[in-house]
Amino acid sequence: MPKMTEMTDEELVSYRDDCFEHPYYNNLTEAQTEAHKELLIRLAAGREAMARVKELEKEVERLKATAVCIYCNKIMVADNGKDKLSMMIDHMSLCDKHPMYKIGNLLIEIDRLKSDKRELVEALEQAERRTDALYDATFYKILTGLITKHKEAL
Repeated sequence: MPKMTEMTDEELVSYRDDCFEHPYYNNLTEAQTEAHKELLIRLAAGREAMARVKELEKEVERLKATAVCIYCNKIMVADNGKDKLSMMIDHMSLCDKHPMYKIGNLLIEIDRLKSDKRELVEALEQAERRTDALYDATFYKILTGLITKHKEAL
């Protein structure tokens, strides 16, 4: 016969009913019989409590692997060996309500503007060089023209 703590609920009820039909119980006082019944009831309650503890332990493990984004309320469960931190980092890069997503987009925009600025500065420098060259050529023509006129005048 298995220990009472290892019996299923059905086995426990059957055992309880069989016990009280056993001749041994005919010699017990009413208080002893009630105490035995109380023990069986408490044992069943303890078994229910242990089952509930196991359920709660499973829930705790599930919650340990779960994260919730406070900005969009998305519930994420870590799976495939991924830890919560890397899962949250991945989510932050996609969650348009998350400040880190916004900061990331601003940094991308800043980099784009810096690149545009560099291109603009390069274009302005090229234009300045062309202007300088054009100015130098024009100034040279004017200067040589004046020199030529002065030579002719002499």
